Amino acid sequence: MQFADTASARPMTATDLATMRRLGSPSVAPDGRLAAYQVRETDLAANKGITRLWLLDLSRKGAVPVRVAGPAAANQHDARFSADGRWLYFFSNTSGIDQL
Repeated sequence: MQFADTASARPMTATDLATMRRLGSPSVAPDGRLAAYQVRETDLAANKGITRLWLLDLSRKGAVPVRVAGPAAANQHDARFSADGRWLYFFSNTSGIDQL
């Protein structure tokens, strides 16, 4: 991991904090092969946040996270795997209110 040279680094601002991506709500499938997590991003100009879900295949070295399908404007959050690991349950506000 490389860090910015101290001479070229700048202090963190309130805008940096507000627009920083935030990871949360991790869930791992019972077999340990997949992980689901949410990423919250902020559109500062629109004063709006959006939360999307991502899946990561933990069994593959160098695997790239894949976004869970859903409308771009909808929030998805709080993903959990079923006991047998075949299903991923989550909340989404695609219909206008949060639903499973």
